[in-house]
Amino acid sequence: MAEVELNDVIENMEKLFSQQLTELDKLHRQNDVIVWKSDSQAAAETGLGRTYFSRIRYRLPHIEIEDAATGVKSTVYPKAAVRKWLVDHIEYYQ
Repeated sequence: MAEVELNDVIENMEKLFSQQLTELDKLHRQNDVIVWKSDSQAAAETGLGRTYFSRIRYRLPHIEIEDAATGVKSTVYPKAAVRKWLVDHIEYYQ
């Protein structure tokens, strides 16, 4: 009888541990940032520098978002799309 209770306890602990890991993974995914919220942030994280980034920013994939309350427009840059664009458009000379 003690063996059955021990198995039940182990199964319940395993379920609780699995639920906690699932919740932790969900929270981690929520904190992942998928866009750069400003030109300076995108320029710094792509490594292009502010001057070069300002020259090519209109060519990069971007989304213009308008704040409904204030009417202010801002531009965000999706990280994956910008990185793919850079890989596709960088030329190397030999």
